[in-house]
Amino acid sequence: MKPSIAFSLIILLAAGLRFSGICFDSLWLDESYQSMVGAFGHGPINLTAEAAGRMTLFRFEEPATIAELLANFRTVDPLCPPLYAVLLNRWMSCFGQNDFVVRSLSVLISTISVASLCYFCQRLLSTRAAIFAGLLAAISPFSIHYAQEARMYSLVELTGLVSGACLVLVLRDGIKPLSAKFLLPLYAVSTWAMINSHYTALFQAAAEGILSLSYLLWNRQWRLLLALSAAWLATALLCLPWLPMFLVSAGSRNESFYVAKKANLAWAVYALVLRVPVNWLSYLCGQKVVAYAIPTYITGAIMLLLSAKDLLKSSSEQFALRALWLWALVPAGGLWLIDVMEGHRVIEVARYTIFTAPAIFMLAAYGLSEAISWRRAFAWLAAIHFFFAGVNIVYLHVVHQREAWKEMAAAVELNVEPTRLLLISQHYDLVCLNRYLTKARLQQGVSPAMGEKVIKNILSNNKSFALLTAQDGETMASMIPPEFKLEKRFDYAHGLHLRLYSRD
Repeated sequence: MKPSIAFSLIILLAAGLRFSGICFDSLWLDESYQSMVGAFGHGPINLTAEAAGRMTLFRFEEPATIAELLANFRTVDPLCPPLYAVLLNRWMSCFGQNDFVVRSLSVLISTISVASLCYFCQRLLSTRAAIFAGLLAAISPFSIHYAQEARMYSLVELTGLVSGACLVLVLRDGIKPLSAKFLLPLYAVSTWAMINSHYTALFQAAAEGILSLSYLLWNRQWRLLLALSAAWLATALLCLPWLPMFLVSAGSRNESFYVAKKANLAWAVYALVLRVPVNWLSYLCGQKVVAYAIPTYITGAIMLLLSAKDLLKSSSEQFALRALWLWALVPAGGLWLIDVMEGHRVIEVARYTIFTAPAIFMLAAYGLSEAISWRRAFAWLAAIHFFFAGVNIVYLHVVHQREAWKEMAAAVELNVEPTRLLLISQHYDLVCLNRYLTKARLQQGVSPAMGEKVIKNILSNNKSFALLTAQDGETMASMIPPEFKLEKRFDYAHGLHLRLYSRD
């Protein structure tokens, strides 16, 4: 089969797997609330006040202009950069706001990422490795999961791939017409886009700068250093307009959920020795580590180990291999070091280092291509990995991976009269529920932070009410005044609960 045909089939496979089951899960909190508020460019109503005491069916307005979006961007999430929100804003302006449309942008970006991976892997390693890399990325349950989410992670993966691969090609091949006219400008723009897709990608940008500068100084490649310096300057200039947003994010970082967990010395060793490699395997295999997923973790580990056996050999291919290993190791190591210094555990969240996933796909593909000479072993290795990765993909569309807001909305409409007060805790979950409600109803967002006195005052004129809790809102159940007794309770996956109360 011609490589062009193989690559085309891989891209079609990637698109098919990403579009398949795209609406199986409801949009969850980060999509329905954070992504939507950011992309629409309008702050939501005051969910604890404006919706109180009146019939409400919350809907977002039409997307704002880009200028309004950027002016209001810090309304909900002070940590995320604005690039994905800008793209989603324009996407919804053109195509609408339903679940399929909203998530299709990530599908498109992820599919482009698979195609780009095939191209760059062919340039860096070989056609055979490029085919395997494309296949591994196309069927990656991890990539598929985030390709079906209205968040920025597929964009981080794509921009991280282009930034890292362009740099490795430039360092390996030196100044050539292709580098000067195409790769260096693409490197500058993609690095800017990577940083402004998710701020943890700064660790890759910093690693690229430090490693390439050290390499060029050591080898005294002054002309190439000058060319790369121009690219770095261009990236810095592109970042200047959005620098104030970054400074706001940096100032509020320690107050965020990114760093909510505490670390200790034992964790530091565990994270470096085990957690970082487990993240690599997650990119290949998915994050559901149960009996059926374990074989993919074994096959993924074998592929990566096979890619490491030729590191000491001298050739252009081995240059790329060493660069890919540094790509996988150094940014993650930098994030781990910051975690250790600040007592955080961000490195445990695999999606926060998704910009290193393309390096893992290429390394695993090289390892798989090395195994092809052991025909029977190669056949078993490939068959087991692809079969169980497929099983994991099926799992994504059989068992809900996100909160079941569509099912919850149906339960509310079936069991809660429209005029019965519906309290929703946390208050921002009102947006998630209302996305799937069909009729207005008496509802109000509440929070445990309001205190029992405020909650009692809200309920003072009601003989009955319903309470919907999600995320951190379950504490609200203990704050209900004792004169109200529980009539009925409905429980859904991922911490969704609906309770019906009435006075004695």
